[in-house]
Amino acid sequence: MPLEPDATSDTRSHLPTDSLAWRVSARPVAIGLAVAVLGLSLASYAMHLATRAADVGSIAALDVGDEVSLPTWFGSGLFVVAALVLLVGRQRAISTGAPARGWLSLAVVMLALSIDEAVSLHERLGSALRDMTGATGFFYYIWVFPALAFVAVVGVMQLRWLAALPSRTRTLLVLGGVVFVLGAAGLELLAGAGDEANGTETLRSVTMTAVEELAEMAGLSIFIVALIDHLAGFRLHVDFAGFGAPDDEVRPQR
Repeated sequence: MPLEPDATSDTRSHLPTDSLAWRVSARPVAIGLAVAVLGLSLASYAMHLATRAADVGSIAALDVGDEVSLPTWFGSGLFVVAALVLLVGRQRAISTGAPARGWLSLAVVMLALSIDEAVSLHERLGSALRDMTGATGFFYYIWVFPALAFVAVVGVMQLRWLAALPSRTRTLLVLGGVVFVLGAAGLELLAGAGDEANGTETLRSVTMTAVEELAEMAGLSIFIVALIDHLAGFRLHVDFAGFGAPDDEVRPQR
């Protein structure tokens, strides 16, 4: 599945009949993700406000804080998309002779986080740790601390990979990561004491959860768009007759 630099001329006639090539542009992806993230977040919050005013139960399918809901599935899907784009980046790195290990390792992390998002493994871990340690107040969501340690380890392991990327891509990836971590960990810590004292159904808790999930999805979206923007100058060429390009094919560096 080699990646070839995009050209202004039409190269479709030169592609073999058992192959497919296309190019993904970052701009429409960014717009689509922004609309989806804002739409799901606003729909969830509006639903909470409406059901509270009507004194009826919330609609689980729209609730960003519910384990089985459209926003949760969408968030899990974003991790999968990020992993797939990282695998495309790995293929490009291989085809240009660049180091590819960082692309693959981060793709594996994204797939693992997708599973966690879908089944709320971190929340189950948090409950177990809270029962074991008796954590309260600021430490109520104690799962955040091992999660931050994990983020730090992954960040250190990916420093070399980040350093090899263009500054624009590197800046956007770091921005996406910071926004995600601030939402997933920072706001979770801030919400801990209030959730312990008053439960998770208060307007404050609902608002904190909405902002937290918005930040997570926005951070992931920035991450995905940054990767696509980095790869946008290359055409993805999938060869169905056999993966890989001929040994004598020249791969220009970007």
